Amino acid sequence: MDDDPLLRIVFIIREEYLSQLDNFAGFVKGGLWPRFRLEYLRKEAALLAIKRPLENTRRSFAPGVAEKLVDDLLKLQVEKISPLTLKQAEVIGEYVEPIVLQAVCLRLWRWLPEQITQITQAEMENFWIDGVV
Repeated sequence: MDDDPLLRIVFIIREEYLSQLDNFAGFVKGGLWPRFRLEYLRKEAALLAIKRPLENTRRSFAPGVAEKLVDDLLKLQVEKISPLTLKQAEVIGEYVEPIVLQAVCLRLWRWLPEQITQITQAEMENFWIDGVV
């Protein structure tokens, strides 16, 4: 790092692990600042994060498709415990984790065939089957 004064390093780390980096702050010129906290995304913010990068490109989502993608990302699997059983249940969460949204969208863009310009629900259904491992 001393050889290249323009070199910058970006760490993306979950907040609960951030304190573990503090021991190494002295090895990095300027310490480990600035820090930016990336908040979870509510439904509208997640929708913007999906749609806005496609503005001024040749691709777009068909009506309702990006909204369904956000709704799918909001779904959580939880365990419901009753006195005699343990069952899985699906609930709608309040937030989308940005890293999950980024991973899904990146995989979608890489999976989509080049000739697809409008992302329809049929493409999304095929993506969930083929593109997500």
